[in-house]
Amino acid sequence: MADPSPRVALPPVLRDVLVGVPLLLLLLAVMTGGFGSAIALLLMSVICTGGIASVFWLLLAFLLGAINMALFALLVARVGGPRLSASWKGLGSGPSLPVIASYVERRRQAGGDDDHIRADLLRGGWSPADVEAALAVVERGDDRC
Repeated sequence: MADPSPRVALPPVLRDVLVGVPLLLLLLAVMTGGFGSAIALLLMSVICTGGIASVFWLLLAFLLGAINMALFALLVARVGGPRLSASWKGLGSGPSLPVIASYVERRRQAGGDDDHIRADLLRGGWSPADVEAALAVVERGDDRC
């Protein structure tokens, strides 16, 4: 059965930097004529300024990543409507409900009580709404998660 581990979410700043670095490299490669030249430009600027240029490059990568993620979120909201947008953000009773319900059912069969199950799931990072929905689904015996 599936493990009820929560999805690991990166902090938004780190996520934006990680998205922005490849975009920055691609942009510099187009401007300098290749990836080798782009990497050489980055390294030389950082070395020649004693590392100070790395602040500039990280800020630029963050801005590119933030703009890209904002445009992506806008696209998801426009194309998928509220249902796709909510599941993309991890809200509501999306794909996580069957996983949590399966975990709740196994724990109850093993003799666990709802208070301990609830506490374990919340401590594991699951949202209170998803935990309560899973407990209710298992209580009703509803297999249509």
